Amino acid sequence: MHDSSSKNPVMLHKGWSNLIRDTIEDLGLEREAFIQPLRAGDAVSVYTLRSILYQFYEKANDELLLFDIAKHVTPLTFGSFSLNLWTAPDVKTLLENMCRYSASISVPIRLKYHQTIRGDVELWVLNSESSNKENHLTYMGAALFMTTMTMLIRQICRFNAIHITVQTTSDYFSNQAVKKYASTVGISIQSGYPVRKICISKKDLHMKLPSYDKDIHFLSLGLLRQEVGRILEEDIVLKIYNLLNQMDNLSEVSGKNLAAELNVNIRTLNRRLSEYGTSYKGIVDKFKMEKALYLLENPHGSMAEIAYQLGFSDLSTFSRAFKRWTGKCPTSLKRHSS
Repeated sequence: MHDSSSKNPVMLHKGWSNLIRDTIEDLGLEREAFIQPLRAGDAVSVYTLRSILYQFYEKANDELLLFDIAKHVTPLTFGSFSLNLWTAPDVKTLLENMCRYSASISVPIRLKYHQTIRGDVELWVLNSESSNKENHLTYMGAALFMTTMTMLIRQICRFNAIHITVQTTSDYFSNQAVKKYASTVGISIQSGYPVRKICISKKDLHMKLPSYDKDIHFLSLGLLRQEVGRILEEDIVLKIYNLLNQMDNLSEVSGKNLAAELNVNIRTLNRRLSEYGTSYKGIVDKFKMEKALYLLENPHGSMAEIAYQLGFSDLSTFSRAFKRWTGKCPTSLKRHSS
C-alpha cells in the first residue's frame, strides 16, 4: 500500500520509523531498496510503514522480528509519551497513561483501559479500520504495536515479577515462535479472543516503579496533554466515537446524522474516513462491537437490554451481528463473564 491511496495519509509517530530503521541496521540490511522511505527523524504514513514492515519481515525470514524491533524501545523513542510512562510512580499510573495518551503515537490503533469485576486491568488494543479489511499488513501493524507496548511495560518494570497475559485474535505465527517469544519476554500468550488485550493482574497494579521521577513525569504529562488535545481536535474517528458515546440508543444512527453533527457533508465524511481505511458503517460496527464486549462483562445486565442499547430490534439480529464481528456467540461470552 502507498501514500497515493490518500491525499492526506494518516501519519505515525517518528518513533516507529526509528525502531524499524535501528533493527534494519543491526541486521545489515540498510542498503535494501524497501527501506528508502525511512529517514531518521521523519514521520511516515501508516500505509508506508506497514508495507516496509511486511517487506522487512519477508526479507528477514524471522518470526521473532517484531520482538527484535520492540526491544529497541527506550525512554525517548516516542518522546513525551514513552518518557512519561518510564517515569510513572506505579504500574496503575503507567497503564492508565499508556491508554489515555496512546493517540499521540498511533492514531489508527487505540488503547482502551478496562478494569474487570475482579479488579484486573485489560488494555484493549483497538483498530479503527473495518474488521473485514484486516490482512497481513494490518495484522503485522497491530502485532508490532502490541509487542512494543508489552516490551515497554516489561522494561519499565525492569522485568520484575509482574504477570502479563497477551490475548490475540488469531494464530498468525507458529506455535514454536509464540512459545519462544513468550518465554523470552516472560508473558503468557492466548489466542482465539474477539479483541486483542494486554492483561495485568490486580495484585501488580500498585507496584512502585524503579525509574519514577516526579519532575520529569509532571513536565512530560503537560506536553502529552497538548499533543493529544491537538490530535483529538483533528481526528475524525475519535470525534465519531465521542458522538456515539453520547447516544442512549444507536438505532437511529446514520452517515447523514453523523456528518451533520460534524458539520460536514456525507461525501466529505466518507473521504476522510477512507484515509483511515474505513467508513462510517465500519466505525459504527466497531463501536457496537466494543460496547457489546464491555456490556457482556456485566453479570447483571440482560441480553435484551444490550441489544436495545446497541440499536438492534431483537436478540437474533444482535447475535448474528456479534458473531460476524467476532466469530463468537454473545451468549458464550456472557456465560463466561458470569
